[in-house]
Amino acid sequence: MKPTEAGFDGEKGLNLNFPSLKAVYKLRRGKKPPEPDKHNLKNQLLWYYPEGSEAKLLYCNNNNELFELEFIPVML
Repeated sequence: MKPTEAGFDGEKGLNLNFPSLKAVYKLRRGKKPPEPDKHNLKNQLLWYYPEGSEAKLLYCNNNNELFELEFIPVML
């Protein structure tokens, strides 16, 4: 499932709720394709939202490789 189909909005960030900390983690985001070779994006979540296309949640690993993340519904 695409992030927006699951109700995820990367522009709002992620809510972090711990007993001693409540915060919002803002994702690095942009309309242009991420360039891991030009910028230090290692070990980060990225919100890529090109004009006229579906937004994508990306992960850049320690080798500067980009991966697209998708959401899978689960029943616990």
